[in-house]
Amino acid sequence: MISAADLTVNEAKDTLVYTLPTPLEAGVHTATVEVRDTLDCSFTATPLKVEVAMDGQIYSKWTDVLLVDNNDGQFRAYEWYEDGTVVGNDQVLYLPNGNVSTASYYCLITLADGRQIYTCDYAFDAIPRSADHPADDRSANEIIVRPNRVPMGGSVSVMQSLQENLRLVLMSATGQRIAEYAQTESSWIVDMPSVQGVYLLRIASPADVQTVKIVVY
Repeated sequence: MISAADLTVNEAKDTLVYTLPTPLEAGVHTATVEVRDTLDCSFTATPLKVEVAMDGQIYSKWTDVLLVDNNDGQFRAYEWYEDGTVVGNDQVLYLPNGNVSTASYYCLITLADGRQIYTCDYAFDAIPRSADHPADDRSANEIIVRPNRVPMGGSVSVMQSLQENLRLVLMSATGQRIAEYAQTESSWIVDMPSVQGVYLLRIASPADVQTVKIVVY
């Protein structure tokens, strides 16, 4: 409960201001505002809803990819917005024009317990295109696997900056092969086993071979 002593008066806007405590957990918080008349002891109750967005969950990769960080495996669904308009429903959002856009992006995330939380807006400045540093230069194929910790039966996203032929092998910690994939797309989903443990995802491209450890809990 807060009292009048916790409020700041803004006479110019004829308002009372209350500063929320920090840190405040992301999500929807509800309260009731009661305005009491000290003369006749009457009061007026007004419901209040405060929606706190989730900060630091969106980051950019290369020049045309936005990604929601789900390393803790708590997110189940995504709904991307560009300047308030829905533009995608996956963990990854591809921007056809790269980050030359001046739009603002945010995502509505559904958690494992069914709650929905918005992220804070994400906006980036356009990277100037030049002969020395073109914005779409991808001389090396960078591969990202997210998240690296998922619940049983969950899935991971594999993304590559170049559309090269990749061969993936999912193995147990002892090296037993579980599944194999051959892909050329920029992004795809790999389903993980329904048994807890540590698994290895071996990714072979024409130029490199790498192994990513994935924990299934």
